[in-house]
Amino acid sequence: MVLSADLIGQTNGGPIKRLRLRGLDEPFRNEEICVLHPIEEVEPDDIPELDLAHPGRLARFQLLMDSSRLGLAPGDDRLVSSTRSRIEFEPYQQIPALRALELPRPRLLIADDVGLGKTIEAGLILRELNARRRAARILIVCPASIIEQWQTELSSKFGFQFKIFDSDGVAETRRSLEVGTNPWSAEPRVIASVDFIKRREGAFRELSASRWDVIIIDEAHHLASGNDDEMTDRFRLARWLATENTGALLLLTATPHDGYDENFKALLSLLV
Repeated sequence: MVLSADLIGQTNGGPIKRLRLRGLDEPFRNEEICVLHPIEEVEPDDIPELDLAHPGRLARFQLLMDSSRLGLAPGDDRLVSSTRSRIEFEPYQQIPALRALELPRPRLLIADDVGLGKTIEAGLILRELNARRRAARILIVCPASIIEQWQTELSSKFGFQFKIFDSDGVAETRRSLEVGTNPWSAEPRVIASVDFIKRREGAFRELSASRWDVIIIDEAHHLASGNDDEMTDRFRLARWLATENTGALLLLTATPHDGYDENFKALLSLLV
């Protein structure tokens, strides 16, 4: 609705008026603004194209560099890890990584048989997400017996350095930080055992205050089965890891179905 119209000038195209308007409909109901009518035509400046030979001022040079970086960013339809890793990938091992890149919030169950390279597939996904700055903080949860195996595989084959968080590892990290700092939030790449972090009164309290870009759960079928108190703690941990504080989630298991449909259903529910 027009509240007032004041003549403020004259141009070759006619008079210029300042209109005071009030909104009648939501979301701008009863809001008032002033506009000029008619709108003066403006000729845009002639801006030369960005060129490395003549970068011009610093602001233009920064725009040029930003556009160059965007042009170099790998697309989601191709993998870059094959040229940066120390192993030769099988074609089937690249399928999970391609699928993860298609998803804004990846949720994958990798259920290959023993010996087919689930660790390699997970490492390949980490490499691809890291190349796209989507995997700065990574948490790996696995049985205590294979923690060092995970650490060695990711270091030797993909160049990822992970800190093992057990009682000694957490205490060592805590000593290097300021008093009151959460070591789970300070360390960017962590491997921890299920039994170490599952108890509510233990490491889980500090872990639950941290945020991760990628969480990998190995032997995931153990976290979604059973009815006794221990398994309840494990599933509670799995549910938090899957839904609360992570961008991407990878579940690894060679036996996704243990013969009990309810356990299988619980495992798949972590991917929702």
